[in-house]
Amino acid sequence: MKRSTERILTTHTGSLPLPPQVRQALGAKRRGEAYDQTIIDATLTTAIDEVVRRQIEVGVDIVGDGELSKTAWNDYVVHRVSGLERKPRSRAQSAEPWSVVQGIVRPHDSGLARRDDLAGAPRHYRTDIAEFHDLARAQSDGQDNGGFAYVCTGPITWKDFAAVETDIARLSAAVAKTTPHDTFMSALSPGCFVRFFRNEYYPNEERYMQAVADVMRLEYQAITDAGFVLQLDCPDLASGANTDYAHLSVKQFRKVIEQHVECLNYALKTIPPEQVRMHVCWGNYAGPHHRDIALQDVIDIVLKANVTGVTIESANPRHGHEWKIWQETKLPDGKILFPGVIDDISLSIEHPELVAERLIRLAKLVGKENLIACTDCGLRHLPDANLAMAKLYAMTEGARLASEELWG
Repeated sequence: MKRSTERILTTHTGSLPLPPQVRQALGAKRRGEAYDQTIIDATLTTAIDEVVRRQIEVGVDIVGDGELSKTAWNDYVVHRVSGLERKPRSRAQSAEPWSVVQGIVRPHDSGLARRDDLAGAPRHYRTDIAEFHDLARAQSDGQDNGGFAYVCTGPITWKDFAAVETDIARLSAAVAKTTPHDTFMSALSPGCFVRFFRNEYYPNEERYMQAVADVMRLEYQAITDAGFVLQLDCPDLASGANTDYAHLSVKQFRKVIEQHVECLNYALKTIPPEQVRMHVCWGNYAGPHHRDIALQDVIDIVLKANVTGVTIESANPRHGHEWKIWQETKLPDGKILFPGVIDDISLSIEHPELVAERLIRLAKLVGKENLIACTDCGLRHLPDANLAMAKLYAMTEGARLASEELWG
């Protein structure tokens, strides 16, 4: 993994806007409708070449494939592994917003101080949104899941590992034409796998997660064997507190994510830490986020992961102040902090001077060589690919300004 030895390097967290034809085909695939794989395949090689080229043009140092071949950052696995079955969501999850059912309306700002109020919330509900009825209904109307969810009903094994190999081959070909500073590829973490796909087969959650780790580690190994940096998507370590584990106290949630990190380390036991980074966030959705768990409540566990890079959502309004934890928490030797300096939800293009300000402030706390500029989360949902690139350009310009001040 490259370090910022002469200037602050730049990257992003993975997903970028899809070409229209791919977006339509992947949308149908995700909904379980008929789709034409030949359209996807015919478009992707050129599209990935183009998305890598555009990243480099706007100054991104550590590039990826934009996750263009994946239905989404998390559910791409349902098309590649066996043991997951598509089932209708329960009435409890698909009817009224949870807070309407409970008769609770508390637009308060108490964060997790009143987590007992959330007991009984169904899995995957965003409890911050559930407190605001009209918002909850509006977002439910916009869901692209057709009222279905995947659950584990059999042994988890690979059924289409060739898709992983094809992803690697396409990205390898693209970077061979452009020679970026470095290259990364994203993959789903074991903790997020078990979070999103409920277990109905294995005797307990521990056995389920270990089985998932044994399968997913093959993808991790293939990515690193190709010479790429592996990014493990781990929003379960933060956003899970506001959804699947909303009924737990902070202490109980910490125990859950300690197990997730232990399983993550097990899955990475044959992979050098310097080839791995992890992404932690509170979910890239438009919402109040006042139920988010504080970074200070999870950061010590996050830092136990056997990875060199840690990307943390840091620019959005709910967490922009949390840079201060690095005044008290020491970044472990050898680790690199990838702070989000671009808000992926806002359509505003950040001013480069704001980006520089954020980077300089953090560089003084963790060391400029231990810092790489990043986005808060994926940019796929932005309505215009050019807007995504403009935001990335603002990030690279901000990194340039910061580097001029830090290196003189």
